[in-house]
Amino acid sequence: VGLLYLTRGEAGRTGGLVEKAQLGQARTRETQAVAQLLGADYLRMCDFPDSGIERTAPDSIKQVILEEIRQ
Repeated sequence: VGLLYLTRGEAGRTGGLVEKAQLGQARTRETQAVAQLLGADYLRMCDFPDSGIERTAPDSIKQVILEEIRQ
């Protein structure tokens, strides 16, 4: 089982726990921990813009998803 995240969650709320500039890195660490807890075989985190993915070319997103399906 693998996990694919299209964004790093950098546009989310910090809850006062981390500086806004560090949020993407914090979310990445959280996601890595979740993947480990779930026993995922792999984790891929893409760098599409969080809270703006709708402005990303659909073909770019589709390509990433297709690559993951084919693996």
